[in-house]
Amino acid sequence: MLTARSRALLDRYSLASRALAAVSGERVSREPGQGVEFHDFRPYQPGDELRYADWRVYARTLAQLISYVAQRDAPTQVHRVSGGSSRQSQGRAAMRQTWAFIDESTGARGSGPVSGLKSFALGLAPQRGSGLAIVISDLFEDAPLRPALSALKARGLDAAFLQVVAHEDLDPPRGELEVHDVETDERRPAGPDEVEAYRREVRRFLDRTRESVLRAGFRHILLVGPEGGEGTSTLELEKRAFADLLKVGVLVKR
Repeated sequence: MLTARSRALLDRYSLASRALAAVSGERVSREPGQGVEFHDFRPYQPGDELRYADWRVYARTLAQLISYVAQRDAPTQVHRVSGGSSRQSQGRAAMRQTWAFIDESTGARGSGPVSGLKSFALGLAPQRGSGLAIVISDLFEDAPLRPALSALKARGLDAAFLQVVAHEDLDPPRGELEVHDVETDERRPAGPDEVEAYRREVRRFLDRTRESVLRAGFRHILLVGPEGGEGTSTLELEKRAFADLLKVGVLVKR
């Protein structure tokens, strides 16, 4: 649940979207659009390293901030990659239920983020009016992104991709490490050369993802989760997430 301070700040802002904007690509109209489809981030799963949990809390905080603004202005629904969705609703009265759904998603298992996004998009009916899909995910899956992007575009949606990655995933520490595959429980040693090769491959993956999203005509934003910070307070996370959304232009003044 968001703090009162964050809610007061968010009341001054709207979502930036070509679909909902009075002037394309610049500002959001004060009149509500046809709706916002919000595709949830990949949740924390049992077995994931605890030091990586912080960025998922950061992603969940982004989800809460965005859903607050979206649901205030337009019919909004939250979907998760593992399947399931919140009830479509608009207005502040139902926000507690939306946030509860986001919180419950942290224990859900399911398909990878790209496969889940494709299933979500294929399950949507074509939009009769303006619609916006906001995707919050690391998108780390060995699956082509283009089919999901094509499905979103075919349904007439504008989309913004907030690709959130852990700082440790982007820039792991140098030295002798052990790589733990949480899916297979396999462990392998990794020296400086392997770490450097990993860094290059992650950068290539992020570049490919960004290029695919932009070519589809959607927005792509890379956000790096906070380092460490297991003791980070709720207010501090909200302030960080709010500042990032302003910086990358997801939120604009009403």
